[in-house]
Amino acid sequence: MLDIDYFKKYNDTYGHVKGDTVLAKIAQAIKNSNLRPKDYVARCGGEEFIVILPKTHVSGSVVVVKRIIEILES
Repeated sequence: MLDIDYFKKYNDTYGHVKGDTVLAKIAQAIKNSNLRPKDYVARCGGEEFIVILPKTHVSGSVVVVKRIIEILES
């Protein structure tokens, strides 16, 4: 599960329309992080996303998470 830090503050400052745009961009960035076709990304609440990586060892999951964080921080 990924939780977007400080999103509530952004949403409160800039409004829900801009917040929704940011969430859509975040979802797209996660999807574009070289996930496999069988992997799944979904928004599961407010600023939370879930990434399902079937048949992936913990070490592989760590690699994916680090890549997603790097993309979102850029």
